[in-house]
Amino acid sequence: MVVRTVNRKNTKDYSLTITEGENETPKNINGYTIYFTVKNNINDLTDDDVKAIISKSVVATSEVGLCTISLTTSDTSINPGSYMYDIKIKNPAGTWVKSSTPDKFIINGVVKNG
Repeated sequence: MVVRTVNRKNTKDYSLTITEGENETPKNINGYTIYFTVKNNINDLTDDDVKAIISKSVVATSEVGLCTISLTTSDTSINPGSYMYDIKIKNPAGTWVKSSTPDKFIINGVVKNG
């Protein structure tokens, strides 16, 4: 996976390509729900996501594996620091089909001029 970084109280879009198989062929994810969660630490990465600090979901409309997770200023208005994130995918029938390896999510403090 990839370490994700955003400045505190800023918006950020993360474009994702969902793939499958050894060749990492883009997957038809039309109708799939993509879940993105950020938590305090790796021990909080439970399936129920009750400890999520940021929780976003989007229903994909792509036949070539593309989707975007958009964070708002409200989402990123948390204390600067290092957190953990993961991405989970559910098919239209409600079955979990894929999850990412958890990785770091960093909120940078706001930089002030002068």
